[in-house]
Amino acid sequence: LDRFDSQSTNYGWQKMVSLKDVISSGFLLDDELVVSAKVRLAPSPQLRLHSVGDRLYYNGTSRTVESGTRLTHGALGVVAGPGEGEYWGEGLQLRFGGGESVSCYLGTLSRERPPPLPGGFALDEELYYNGTGTKFDNGDRLVYGWRGRVAGQAAGDLARTAVAMRFAHNQLTIGCYLRNLTRDPPPPLPGGFAPDDLVYYNGSSYSFDNGDVLIFGERGTVVGPATLASHKGKGLAVLFDGNKGNVQLLFNKHPFRREPPHLLYYTGFALDEEL
Repeated sequence: LDRFDSQSTNYGWQKMVSLKDVISSGFLLDDELVVSAKVRLAPSPQLRLHSVGDRLYYNGTSRTVESGTRLTHGALGVVAGPGEGEYWGEGLQLRFGGGESVSCYLGTLSRERPPPLPGGFALDEELYYNGTGTKFDNGDRLVYGWRGRVAGQAAGDLARTAVAMRFAHNQLTIGCYLRNLTRDPPPPLPGGFAPDDLVYYNGSSYSFDNGDVLIFGERGTVVGPATLASHKGKGLAVLFDGNKGNVQLLFNKHPFRREPPHLLYYTGFALDEEL
């Protein structure tokens, strides 16, 4: 503690209180914490490892907070106090470049400068996604050919094999494998198709071990090129309605078309009809 005020007990601080309660009650003057000498103060868990004035690097993904302050991967900040709100007990407030203090999770802070990004990519560099399209529960997507910006290091196990990418249409950053990122736009999809094109399967029905099925007449969405070594340049990856994973279809082996098929070859018979 920096100073004590003998009048602080008049405000009711006579029992164990947390640093959060003290600060939220106004006992912070000129960045110095003022409490009564009779108060036993329980410091926040974060400040047991770090002190106000410590210099830490931000190694999370670059983002802009509600106040408009820009947090940049690799930026050096000064600890200004414990985290607030959802960051209390799990983060710290840092001040970057003399601006407003920003709360950051402890997992995104380090005493050492974060290592260079893998793949030789640089922060804010524009890259293209050339992998298979994916849709996430929050509505965010990855689409073949989309252009995004490097936002920082990918989290967890992806740290060495991916980078975090920010795409204009998404809410959050997405960890993308290095093999699925290029500095140049990927080639067009074969067969004149484009991502999100609708196609219909008109071959024999088939079931997969994971429970997915191919059914005559089923509608699917083109999510990228076929990626198997034997399929590259010869087909498409298609996600059919109701399936968990995409199916790689070869142009010369798996019949599919842009228009929905009618009754079986116009014979008058219907699928699953008993004959």
